[in-house]
Amino acid sequence: THTPQSKFPPAADTPLRVLQGWVLQTNTKYTTRPRLHTTWCVCVCVCVLQDHCFYHGAVQNIDGSSVAVSSCSGLRGVIVLNSSVSFFIEPLDNQTEPGGHAVFNTQDLNLCHSCSRHHDNENHRRLLRDFIGGMAHTHWGMRERRDISRNMKYVELMIVADYAEFVNQGRDLHRTRMKLLEAANLVDKFYRTLRIRVALIVGVLTSESVCVSAGVCDHSEVAVGVAATVAHEMGHNFGMNHDSESCCQADPADGGCIMAAATGHPFPRVFNSCNQRELQRYLDSGGGKCLFNSPNTRMMVEGRRCGNGYLEEGEECDCGEEEECSSPCCNAGNCTLKAGAECAHGICCHDCKLKAPGDLCRPPVGPCDLPEYCDGKSEACPANFYLLDGARCAGGGAYCYTGMCLSLESQCVLLWGRDARPAPDVCFTEVNQAGNLYGNCGKDLMGNYRACSPRDAMCGKIQCVTSATSPIETNAVAIDTTVRINTRSILCKGTHVYQPVILQGDGAEAGPGDTLDPGLVLTGTKCAENGVKQT
Repeated sequence: THTPQSKFPPAADTPLRVLQGWVLQTNTKYTTRPRLHTTWCVCVCVCVLQDHCFYHGAVQNIDGSSVAVSSCSGLRGVIVLNSSVSFFIEPLDNQTEPGGHAVFNTQDLNLCHSCSRHHDNENHRRLLRDFIGGMAHTHWGMRERRDISRNMKYVELMIVADYAEFVNQGRDLHRTRMKLLEAANLVDKFYRTLRIRVALIVGVLTSESVCVSAGVCDHSEVAVGVAATVAHEMGHNFGMNHDSESCCQADPADGGCIMAAATGHPFPRVFNSCNQRELQRYLDSGGGKCLFNSPNTRMMVEGRRCGNGYLEEGEECDCGEEEECSSPCCNAGNCTLKAGAECAHGICCHDCKLKAPGDLCRPPVGPCDLPEYCDGKSEACPANFYLLDGARCAGGGAYCYTGMCLSLESQCVLLWGRDARPAPDVCFTEVNQAGNLYGNCGKDLMGNYRACSPRDAMCGKIQCVTSATSPIETNAVAIDTTVRINTRSILCKGTHVYQPVILQGDGAEAGPGDTLDPGLVLTGTKCAENGVKQT
């Protein structure tokens, strides 16, 4: 049972009294009644109603613990004591036990297999455990978090529940909303360790099915299952690939790594150095431009509120809840600046003072990117700007696309190393006209590989010449093809990522895995005279 101090307070100490017999764990009895005295911080992702009922926190006096729950209708969410002990709490039916709650060991959660191409039932269950384990590595209350860039990054999240999900929630609109919001709360909690905030902007309920073989969808019965899938798949959007065995150095007792493949070696609980390098490489190459722009706070589901960590209209600063804030410049209780302070946080703020106009706050990461400078009026670096798509770069040999100067030359270097360069045209023609797994121009509507026409051969699988024997990409393998030009032999080097075999619960093959092939010529790359690769 639990007794909140007031209806949806901004922060609360909530004692949980776990009664013997109500902890649903096989062959386990509790001889004591543990008091999980938790300190909460309200999440950016809160109820679609005006009541704020989504919380982040930790279990008092248990280092490394982590909590993400909602109190919209009883307590519902995840309590992680450490990387191997975690519980899911949800309210009981009022007719069974008014005000009572059931506490499950997360290992006993009943998860359905994915409806699409990503994970079968057992893999989905393992991915859930990995996500929960990752929460155990979130150090609550510490403002200094693991940082791979100077700027906080933001994701604006839209979650869609189709009609089948609505039916699964008893055709209850409120329950469906709550599941979406609980999932968003958990994803935001997890990604804070990478200085990435996930802001729920839109939650949608559609009257049709949106679960298709080519999409990313989830049929988990509980929100934490949805969040586990989203956390993993979002990593791919940030340029992270499935880990090779050499990447994950986490002790099995502490769990594996969150970007591990859905099948194979121990499953993820933390981001590792390979993931960080992949993310940094993606950002350094010009990717993720939109991640550095703060979300439109007026569109956020929770609405305006002091303590959510976002600077909003009417606030002078916002460093989060009082338990989280360590800013010497901001009063966390009312989101006002302390005496003498001009600012509290942001790349254009130093020692509570605004930096001078013209101070570089975001250098360009390539020829298609533009530098941004502090304006002397705001603590935030201005929005990220870059040259228009189609602008020429690399001496006219390439075009700008989404802030990146994409060329076959740069992609070969990215795949193989500094001495790599594009192979002769005959390599592209020989390989990509085959129309198979290793050489193609994409797939047709039936999912079959398309052979490239001679005109489009340079836009299929990229072929390079290099002294390297294996690609830099940890998941990719080398695909060598020898082509003869007169009496000369040329070793054309391509790459391929073998997808894990994904099976449905009935044993049938569900389709390919979820990792994109880095060996395809990138969209926006100049691969023909006056032409670029299209999606």
